[in-house]
Amino acid sequence: MNKFWIPFLTLLSIIGFFFWVSYREYRTDGEVSEVSQEERVEEQQVEEKLAIEADSIPAQQESISEAKESALERNPLDVTFVVQAPEATWEDERFQNACEEASLLMVGSFLRDKKIVNPRQEMLAIMDFEDKKFGHSYDTSAVDTNTILQEYFSITTSRVENVQSVKEIQEFLDKGELLVIPTDGRMLKNPYFTAPGPETHMLVVLGYDAKTKEFIVHDPGTKRGALYRYSERVLFDAIADYASGTKHKERKSIEKKVIAVPFE
Repeated sequence: MNKFWIPFLTLLSIIGFFFWVSYREYRTDGEVSEVSQEERVEEQQVEEKLAIEADSIPAQQESISEAKESALERNPLDVTFVVQAPEATWEDERFQNACEEASLLMVGSFLRDKKIVNPRQEMLAIMDFEDKKFGHSYDTSAVDTNTILQEYFSITTSRVENVQSVKEIQEFLDKGELLVIPTDGRMLKNPYFTAPGPETHMLVVLGYDAKTKEFIVHDPGTKRGALYRYSERVLFDAIADYASGTKHKERKSIEKKVIAVPFE
């Protein structure tokens, strides 16, 4: 009897052992499968996140492009006009010769998005800067006027350029640049100037009308100077730089210079 149970129990033990091993393998396979599923879910979530970020890149680029386009869409014809004698104080010699200060105030304020509240006081402040910088605030050449623009208004991208043709002036405007131009005011033949007109005169060129072949300017030499129009030939012929100083100096030669001021 005992001999019979010993083999039977041994066989039962072996069958139980194999059953236990099979059960362990089944549980192990199940756990691996569950981990793999979690990993796949995480991978899918990561892929979806990357896809969303990739989709957002064009939108960000478009936003940047729109910001650049917005800057370019600033209309130069919106520059606030300033007459060089804001309170019609033409008898005051400071304002008789304040075309440079008025031109700088128009351009500098526009590019700095600064509202012009009191033109007279703001022009006197520029004159005070000129007195300290140059020892006078009478006439300033294209180079010195550009220095004021850069140091007083912090417009560091402005530059003085020589021009040889009407087309060159048009090209500056086409690039979205304002122009501050020194002229022989007598050659402008503006009917609102006291004849014969100022020998040295500065103004701001805002745009060009191809249909009429006219330059659109803010001319501070008259209260009627806002968006005034000069024919392309009249304005170009009148361009003439002049020397800085407290007295008009005779021009030995005509230098056609302009101050080009990009939109910042």
